[in-house]
Amino acid sequence: MSNELIEIDANALRNLLKHHQMSQYDLAARLDISTKTIQRWMNQSIRRVKPETIEKLFEVLGPTADKIKRDSPVLSLRPTDKAVAEICSERSFQSIRLTDDWKRYLEILKSIHTDTLSTEQCFVISRNIGISSFYLGKFQAAKIHLSKAFKYAEILQNEDHLGDVRNWFARLEEAVGDLVKADDYLNQNQQNLAKITRPSVLAEYSYVRGRVHLHRWQNAEAEGQLRQGLLTTLKARSKPYPLLIAWMYMHLAHLYLRTKNYPKAQSCARRFLNTAERCGWGRGILLANYYLGIVEEFKNGPSPLSSQYFGKARLMHRCTLESRYCPLLSQAEFIYFILKGRYNEARTVLAHRLFKNRNAEFYLASTTIDGLLLAKLNPSGHGIRQSIVNKAKEYYRTQNMAYPQSLIQKLEERAQVTPQEIAAFYYY
Repeated sequence: MSNELIEIDANALRNLLKHHQMSQYDLAARLDISTKTIQRWMNQSIRRVKPETIEKLFEVLGPTADKIKRDSPVLSLRPTDKAVAEICSERSFQSIRLTDDWKRYLEILKSIHTDTLSTEQCFVISRNIGISSFYLGKFQAAKIHLSKAFKYAEILQNEDHLGDVRNWFARLEEAVGDLVKADDYLNQNQQNLAKITRPSVLAEYSYVRGRVHLHRWQNAEAEGQLRQGLLTTLKARSKPYPLLIAWMYMHLAHLYLRTKNYPKAQSCARRFLNTAERCGWGRGILLANYYLGIVEEFKNGPSPLSSQYFGKARLMHRCTLESRYCPLLSQAEFIYFILKGRYNEARTVLAHRLFKNRNAEFYLASTTIDGLLLAKLNPSGHGIRQSIVNKAKEYYRTQNMAYPQSLIQKLEERAQVTPQEIAAFYYY
């Protein structure tokens, strides 16, 4: 069951009880809860309940109980609440993205009562709750709130809002591993690109489309989309979106690493670092130093320069309190450990990744390939269950991703992989 709470419409519940000729006491007895709880629902001192409570209401009141869920918003033209506007402003939201303080931000957003707000502000709150839930790994909650945001966007008939939510739905489906559904949302946006005016929405579309191409190992298409996203942000009349620019440079660095184009990978990693430093994004600076070290080591072998980059990354990693799990950061740390031959530490990172990625099939499958590589690098000390490998194979087969399937086969055929072959066998 989801931990997400659903808001109750007290008037609709009151009308349903009257229709069924049922008292509050009768309902409490049927639900096996106290009458005081029902009274709190009616006076709105309790506004939200668990999904399982809604299901019990369905059993007692029948299908018409669906009316008590407040999931069908109507247009509201109330004045803008200035305090809410500040909390939900783009400036505040970008600040949260830079600090990764999603847990506190989510608590603040959920404390806001939307009853007295305009539809526009209700949209922004639902969108931001959905995105915060996404970054905290609460994928079901993210889907609920993004769906609510989409309904508000439909009421407002705002194509920018609709495109924005579709982009985040695509990100969500990509994270859980359903690239087909991610494509569906992106294709809907593609059909409406001419109606979208906000550069950030257009750039985000190119960015997410590029990520999906990367997952499918469609390198040329991924490069084109990521560079289109960069061009869109840099040509925008308004202030560019530095964090989105940084992410696009990072994924371009990934792309060039996989194609062994180390000069371009190094150039993109440096631009990633420069952009992260300019906007004060700590996790980005940390990631950039890891990847600059990785590129240098793959290009020239262990050197003072790679040690310098890795040293900065390790120092920042120890001094940084991670408020959320980041698959790419965990992956970068894993690469660092296997390059340094520190296989026990690599195994610890890998175990943590497997646990954290259990609800995200794409990341779980790619972590499995890392586990297989580690087992071949150190056959006497590490192994991976065949059932986990078979699950990754099945995922890649259903998603029609040929390259990782062939890579798993190559690794399985090898008795051992040498440290010098890591660049050839690593899956980005």
